[in-house]
Amino acid sequence: MVQQKQKMVSAEEEALIEQAQREAAEGKAESFAAGAPGSFNDLTGLGPPPGMPGVSAPQPDGGEGKDEEKGQQPSPPDTETLIGQLVDQLSAVSSNPPTVEEVKGWKHLHGDIFVAPMDEKQIYVYRYLKRQEWKQLLAQNSTSELGPEGVDELIFRRCLLWPKLGELQENFLGAGVVPTMSSQIQAASGWVNPQALASVTTKI
Repeated sequence: MVQQKQKMVSAEEEALIEQAQREAAEGKAESFAAGAPGSFNDLTGLGPPPGMPGVSAPQPDGGEGKDEEKGQQPSPPDTETLIGQLVDQLSAVSSNPPTVEEVKGWKHLHGDIFVAPMDEKQIYVYRYLKRQEWKQLLAQNSTSELGPEGVDELIFRRCLLWPKLGELQENFLGAGVVPTMSSQIQAASGWVNPQALASVTTKI
């Protein structure tokens, strides 16, 4: 009797298990058929997998990747555009601005060039000082005799591309123009404050 009861219980349990499995299978099928979020028929609710930036799911309104486009930074202007803008800027303050060809020649010869507007009417275009040039200046001039002001004048005259200034014109500049521009040229040439550089230096 005990064995028969155990067999009957086992049969009933197996029947219940089979029924539960059928109901679960039917429920899943209905869920996928209805396009429940996260199912194979509805990809709009799925985000990109972790660690995969730039992968976006199709958007229901057809605006795929709109959020990414909103967050994108505009691409910087190309060199041709920047040169044209510079020539226009200098034409507004001078009757003898450089031509586009001249500016292209500067870039071809020196690489990077820099623009420093002291004010609305005073704009200076300069380049960095190369190491070989600095060694030549040191060989040709005694920095101890020149002093800091003389060194500033040497660097200013060597690296200023525009405007073209003679010694007489330099005498009519503001007193701080030459040392200020010399400092800018030195910074572009690699002279930086050691403490400031150390504060952003990392060890790997």
